[in-house]
Amino acid sequence: MNCMIKQILHISCPACGFTRAFRAIINGNILEAIQYNLLSIPVFLFLLIVNCYLIYDIVKDKKKTDLFFERLGKFTIPIIVILFVNMIINNIRGI
Repeated sequence: MNCMIKQILHISCPACGFTRAFRAIINGNILEAIQYNLLSIPVFLFLLIVNCYLIYDIVKDKKKTDLFFERLGKFTIPIIVILFVNMIINNIRGI
């Protein structure tokens, strides 16, 4: 399935290439993952950390995930800027 944003607007979105990049990371091809999307490594690590927090919450009946996302909220604007810059880079590189 192709990206709807790319089909409609003919530009790459910030997430274009993530599926291929995550597959490359799982196979140990870090450089290939970076070629698909520059943010693939940090996003993959972020998702790994969030999943670890969720498992911890379930096993220990804690609320660490809530605290994690409360702290993450302080970085909303920088995250949006990084995503926008990544989208521009992806479109310049023609991904």
